[in-house]
Amino acid sequence: MLVAATAIVASAIVSGSYEISFERIQKNQQERELATLDELLKASNYDEVIESSNSAKNTNIARSLEPFPIYLAIQNGSPTAVVFSVGSSQGYNGPIYMLVGIDIHGNITGVRITNHRETPGLGDQIEIEKSDWITNFNQKNIFNSPLSSWKVTKDGGQFDGFTSATITARAVIYSVRDTLAYFEKNKTDLITQPVFSTLKTEISDLEPNQ
Repeated sequence: MLVAATAIVASAIVSGSYEISFERIQKNQQERELATLDELLKASNYDEVIESSNSAKNTNIARSLEPFPIYLAIQNGSPTAVVFSVGSSQGYNGPIYMLVGIDIHGNITGVRITNHRETPGLGDQIEIEKSDWITNFNQKNIFNSPLSSWKVTKDGGQFDGFTSATITARAVIYSVRDTLAYFEKNKTDLITQPVFSTLKTEISDLEPNQ
């Protein structure tokens, strides 16, 4: 009887600890995502970020992997920018996930890699913490950078690749290009469709250095 009671108590403790840890992990992930969104939207005026009822799955962005949210930056009730969460299956060591910000005028506000398994010291140069390569997309649009030029220089395009990591660079470039092309084609629908939720934590509520 004592053994059974001890097992039940232990199970409850483990279950409770898991739920607390899971909630903490979710909260930390959301705060990291919000901080990244803020990074991509600094050039756009906004007072809130809301999650769109659309998703990367039904946008037909080439190389998207699964449903991911699309965020709208809003100021005084009007959209100022869109942030796409997309993934490429064309990475060297597996999927590459990223956030792509585009302002209402079609200019890329920034791109950030959120998850990948590319080779350390080579493909991981796509991370902002490892190099500034990812900032080459800033302020690009279909007018100053025609879609036909969205290739690595090795392929006749405008973007430098990485030594021994061209596949990684191509995957990111193509995904950002396809996202920009989709935005231009569907801009009206993207900024006028209804939204289904407001992010639970406002970016302004984040504590510094979290």
